[in-house]
Amino acid sequence: MPRPPCPLASPRSTPRPERAIAKGEEVLHTYGDLSDAQLLQTYGFLEQLPGGCSANPHNYALLPYRLLLDGARRTLGGAEAAAVVGGALLRKKESLLGAAGLLQAAAPGETEFVATAAEPLSDELLTTVQVLLMTSEEFEQLGSEQNEAAAATDAGTGGGGGGGGEGQANGGGSDEPAPRRPRQRLSLGRDLLQGDFGEMVGSTVLQACGLAQKRYPAAAAAAAAGAAPGSHAWSAARVVEGEKAVLTAVKRAALMVMAEAAGDGEEEEGEDEGEEEGEEEDSGSEDEEDSSGEGEGEEEEDEEEEAPKGKRGKGSAATAAAAAAAEQQQRGGKKRRAPGGGGGDGGGGKEPARGEKRRSRPGLGSEARRPHFGDLTGPTEEEVLESDDSDKVGYKGDDGTAVKAAGARRRHPPPAAHRYETAADGHTREVHGGMLGPDEEELIQSDDSDKVGYA
Repeated sequence: MPRPPCPLASPRSTPRPERAIAKGEEVLHTYGDLSDAQLLQTYGFLEQLPGGCSANPHNYALLPYRLLLDGARRTLGGAEAAAVVGGALLRKKESLLGAAGLLQAAAPGETEFVATAAEPLSDELLTTVQVLLMTSEEFEQLGSEQNEAAAATDAGTGGGGGGGGEGQANGGGSDEPAPRRPRQRLSLGRDLLQGDFGEMVGSTVLQACGLAQKRYPAAAAAAAAGAAPGSHAWSAARVVEGEKAVLTAVKRAALMVMAEAAGDGEEEEGEDEGEEEGEEEDSGSEDEEDSSGEGEGEEEEDEEEEAPKGKRGKGSAATAAAAAAAEQQQRGGKKRRAPGGGGGDGGGGKEPARGEKRRSRPGLGSEARRPHFGDLTGPTEEEVLESDDSDKVGYKGDDGTAVKAAGARRRHPPPAAHRYETAADGHTREVHGGMLGPDEEELIQSDDSDKVGYA
């Protein structure tokens, strides 16, 4: 098909102003906001701008609806593609898009979407792709919402049949209903472009752009480089490069949609995991409180059973006392709470110390506690009084060697300034000074355990 001649090429063509121009007034003559393809087709030339094909901000590229449909099938793939973008469901979708003004109602497959560098993803393009990727349930929900919106619009404007009735009431109307108002243009925006669905929308646009770029000849850049500026080959190659640059901008915008959708999905997963971890921490803290309460109950039982267990001990008095003191200190450290308040389990501040428990027992008040003198500190008086193993108190074993060695050792070496005497019963007493207890041998041989430690 021959190219129509340029209207300005004829010598008979004369430009006519739209208004009166004063003498000496500067007049700016432009060809309008046209792309390189429109300039070449309409006027037969292209301006040689410094930036090349990317210097014209009015360049655009066309994305046919058929390529978007192929991109959706490639994205879904297999049986899902046949179910979502095929058969009766696809015809319903095309009918809805045609009624909404997004596709040509008579020939949906011939629709083309315009993309520019300033607006690579138009609302019409995104809405069409979202409808194509909807399942049957999602599409039915969308259709019901559209019907409700149309019914509300008709009710607000008086309805289609209301005009005829009013005409009959006035006596001059016909029986035919008034024509139905056109359905409002469908626009889904970007609210649904989240998670997997947003990634599928971006992938569909990428697939369509890839198919569109394959339509251009691969030797366009080489032809533009070897052709003389202003020639037909140079102009054609420049138009191709301008449209491919716009498609590249569309692909970049589609990638941004996919990245944002993936980020939204990760944030939702992170929130779900954070909620699950919070529930696990709450349950773990409850378990710790229960276990701490049980542990403190067991410690109390152990403390109450310590005195009876002391009867069965066969260690030395010093070792037993040191172990008891260390155990008491260790347990006291475990049950320590913050000053002025109890812990989370309610046990702090209510647990009496070990010594307080002993003092609270009948007959063992503070006046019954007497100090032990000497380097070797024996067990407490309560343990001695309740013990019936007085023959083994203060020794690791019951062999004779240990007994003889202990007999030769006195707990209080007499200083030079003191005078002692031995009574008829064999006990050594201090004539002037404080009370002196028996030595260890006498303590071992004594069966008066209630008087141990006294002269």
